[in-house]
Amino acid sequence: MAHYVAYNSDGTQYKRDHLFRMRARWVPDPLLSSTLQMDMSLVRKSDYHRGHLISPHTVQWGDEKTASIAARQSFFWTNVSPQRPNVNIGSWFFIEKHERSVAKQYKKISGFSGPVFRVDDPPFRDEVELPEGIIAIKTFLIPQAFWKVIVTINQNNELLVDCFLVDQNLKPDEATQQLDDYRISLADLETLTELRFMKELHAAPEIRL
Repeated sequence: MAHYVAYNSDGTQYKRDHLFRMRARWVPDPLLSSTLQMDMSLVRKSDYHRGHLISPHTVQWGDEKTASIAARQSFFWTNVSPQRPNVNIGSWFFIEKHERSVAKQYKKISGFSGPVFRVDDPPFRDEVELPEGIIAIKTFLIPQAFWKVIVTINQNNELLVDCFLVDQNLKPDEATQQLDDYRISLADLETLTELRFMKELHAAPEIRL
């Protein structure tokens, strides 16, 4: 799984979803050996969805060809992470919709997102048989949280930032539609992920729509 992903989005150039629709399918990222990527056969018939770290809707912008390519590339295995259904189509999707609302209001954004890795992450499966007859044992661990950072600038060319954390263990009735319930400081996120963000982002105020 990716430690993090980074992307740009222009909310003034979003294209409709007919560019990829249901024809899009998960494929290996051609820039990386497929043996180093999460084969989709590992997550079939499981309790987890194939969650996008970068939403195809968020990168589907620009001219028709560019938007179509970006949408399809968001289905590379390197952009997938196992998410519980109530996260993938619930709280995480809620944050993704907010991200696109920011892009539409502030025009352009840069985004970062990824899983939180912990030493006590549970194994996905003890073993699974692949189509080739190979038995994979303890293939990977399941992240228990996912984070997203949204960066933009206002009319005064000042940085604004939003930072969110979504817990995989939230029960469906505990998930809310309140952004503040998912907000986290960049400093706390750095502690969780051991990533580092530029000091200017730490000083930037939150994005408000």
